[in-house]
Order: sequence, then C-alpha cells, then structure tokens
Amino acid sequence: MKECNPQGPLLIYISKMVPQTDRGRFFAFGRIFSGTVATGQKVRIMGPNYKPGKKEDFFEKPIQRIVLTTATDIELVQDVSCGNIVGILGIDQYLINTGTISDHPDAQLIRSIKSNKQQIVSVEVKPQKSENLPYLLDGLSKLQKQDASASYITLETGEKIIGGCNELHIKILIQQLKDLSQIEIIQGEPYISYKETVTATSNIVCMTKSPNKHNRIFGQACPLDQRLIEEIEKGNIGEKDDLKIRAKQLEVEFDWDRLDALKIWSFGPQENILVNKTVAVHRIDEVKESMESAWKWVTKEGVLCEENMRGVRANILDFVSHADAIHRGGGQIIPSTRRLYYACQLTAQPRLQEPIFLVEITTQDQIRELVYKIVNLRKGIIIEEKQVFNTACVHAFIPAAQFFGFQDQLRDQTQGQAYCLSTFDHWENINSDPLQEGSEVLFDNKLFMFKNQLPRQEQEKDCSPKFLPYQI
Repeated sequence: MKECNPQGPLLIYISKMVPQTDRGRFFAFGRIFSGTVATGQKVRIMGPNYKPGKKEDFFEKPIQRIVLTTATDIELVQDVSCGNIVGILGIDQYLINTGTISDHPDAQLIRSIKSNKQQIVSVEVKPQKSENLPYLLDGLSKLQKQDASASYITLETGEKIIGGCNELHIKILIQQLKDLSQIEIIQGEPYISYKETVTATSNIVCMTKSPNKHNRIFGQACPLDQRLIEEIEKGNIGEKDDLKIRAKQLEVEFDWDRLDALKIWSFGPQENILVNKTVAVHRIDEVKESMESAWKWVTKEGVLCEENMRGVRANILDFVSHADAIHRGGGQIIPSTRRLYYACQLTAQPRLQEPIFLVEITTQDQIRELVYKIVNLRKGIIIEEKQVFNTACVHAFIPAAQFFGFQDQLRDQTQGQAYCLSTFDHWENINSDPLQEGSEVLFDNKLFMFKNQLPRQEQEKDCSPKFLPYQI
C-alpha cells in the first residue's frame, strides 16, 4: 500500500453504494490502494463485521464488471490499477455500505467510516396493501445501501421503523423508499428518540435475588462525567483499548480509582460502563458473561420508557452465590441482574434526555425581531448573532421535539426572507422528575403523565413490583 504497487496484492476499500439507473442494482465505489482489479477476477469480500479466521460477513466471488465514471457518462473497462477510484458491479448483494476487497489470504479489514449523524427522528412505514410487504422489505434493504445514515428496525410486533437525522431527512428517505420499492407506502407520525440517564448516586444499595432464591447481587448506579461521555462517543476511550493505558487515562483525566478502572467489565452498546467493585468474592468471574449480557440488554431498554440509556455507570458491589454451578446459570443470573440495574437506575434520580438541534438562521436585518419571536415560541435559546452588512446570522438551540414544522413556520411568517440549517448538537436533561406524582415530560411529541413512583422496598418477596430495590 505504501508503494502503491500495481503488481502487488489487490486491496480496495468500498466506501459507498451508488444505485444504477434501473434502481435494481448498485455500483460499489471505492479506491484501489494496491494491485490491479480486473473483470472476472475472484476476490475476497470482507464486510465491516468480518473477523480474521471466521466466515461471518465473508465471501469469495468473481467481479462481474468494472466501470470508471466521469461527469457525464460511465465507461466499462477491463482492468484498473491502484490509485484510481473504481465502480464494481456484482458484489452489491454481499455488502451493505462499506467493506474491503482483496485477493490476498492474509489481508486485513480496513476500518469502516463511521457516520457522526445521530438517529433522532423515527417513523413507522407499512405498505398500503399487505401483499406488497416483500417489496417494502426489499426497498428497505436497498435504502440502507443507498444512504449510510439511514437505519431501520423491525419491532417484535412486526412494525417497520425508519430512523433519520431530522424531519427533512425523514421526508427524503420516505420518497427514496417509494422509488425503490415501487409501491404505495403509509407512514405514521414521526417521533423523537430520547435517552435515559441518572443524575446522582443511588441513595441506597440495591439488592436482587435470583428466581431460585439461592443467589444475591448488590449494586449501585451513578452518573458518568460529561467529558468522559464525549470521549467515549468520539471513540477515544473504548472497550478494545489496552487495559492499563485506559486505566491510567481514566485515573489521570477523570479522577477514577485505579482499581475501578482496571475492573471495567463492559461499556454497553451506548455510553455506559459496568464496573466490578467486588473484593475477594468467589465465583464472580463465572457469572461475568451473564451480568454483561443483562447490562447490554438494560442499556438498550431503560426502565422509564424503554429508550437507550446514556451516561450511566453501574457498580457491582457484592455477589452471594450457591456452591452448585447448576443453581447460578444464565437463566438465574440474567433476569435478576437486569432487575438490579433497573432498581439502581430508579434510585439514582433518573431523568430523560432530549436531543437539541443547533439551528443557523440567515435573515434580513429588518425582520430579526420576528425571527427571535419565532425561536422563543419554539422554546429556543439564542446563543450567537453575527451581522454582515444587511444580513443577520442567528445561531440558536432548539429542542428536536419543538423543531417539527419550524422551517415551514419560519418561511411563511417571514415571507421567504429567512431560511435555516440545522444539525444535531447535544443531549440535554429534561428537568421534570418522571418519578414524582403528576410529573409532565414531553415524550413522543405529546405530554404524558408519569404517575409511577419508586417501587416499595420489600425484604421477603421478589415478585410483587416489577423492579425492586433493597436496602441493607
């Protein structure tokens, strides 16, 4: 690769899928870093989830056609050497967005490009006629190839949910889905994704019993430092980092105890950390995998409204187990540990976090006051203002739930003299306490009354409330 040798082993990084004119197939576009690619050549196709020595996300297939593109047309060629950007036909069914192609058996996977766009707005889609469901599923798979920032999930109830960056992005995705699937689609009302977090250390030590009553697990929860959350989001600190280097970084930069930093078990799917704070506890390593599985489950579905958790640290303080291994298997540990994590969250002043958009509004100087009024009606906060001649540039923070219809309102009330650009900026805690009687929290663009209170603390039964904190 350093020499860019056309006679060396082939190595191509695919960075984008571009639809063809018939919208049935895709060109895989990427750069050739080494070697020469030719039509009919058999190559190794490695997806982003490929791991050396395993067959997952790995294929060996021949290349059907090779194209070079210009500003106006597409040219078919027989071979292309390194240093060029090439389009490959025939491998789109094996890659979703990105991947690595090589003909060398020891070639390593090039790390995929990660999009920094957050999935903020979601919407349900379904075909107008139920018999067209296969066409919808095919269109969703093609949509993921065409737009790397788009995502879709299928709920347990069978609903298909599309996620995007903002309201405009969702509209574009829906139109692209209609073009790709060639069917009529019914879409639901868009809604906002929230996060769950904690704002204090658990006021009690929580304890849970396994279903067979032979195992007890103790723990607490506390919030993570905002700077640490940002470092995890950027990828500077992660689960795959060297243990000692990561521990030193946490100790020096974030005032962590060195023993705690060395005993991190899991980072979870989101910005959450599970720490083993037990000392000289027997058989704790035997249930580590079960506790990590429960933690990943909980961080994906929080206790308040089954949203992703963010910025939560859970500490395992003690573990009392049965001597017989058959009584402390995954069926006993996973559900009980899950209840423990939920109880820890409930006793640590839980809050919901809403996404905040950074909005840049460009307008004429004479209607600047009108723009301020529109932003205030949307519960926005003006953070900066710049003026160039007769044009004013206003920067404001607006909650994502209040941003629906903002662009249309701004255009209508200013008669087209103002326009805006928006991007996701940060997550912000909602001040209302969801555990207090009569608390109002803006969720799913509607006001829901959270009337649930902390589960009562029982010392004998472990089945009456859904989640039970215990005090010792």
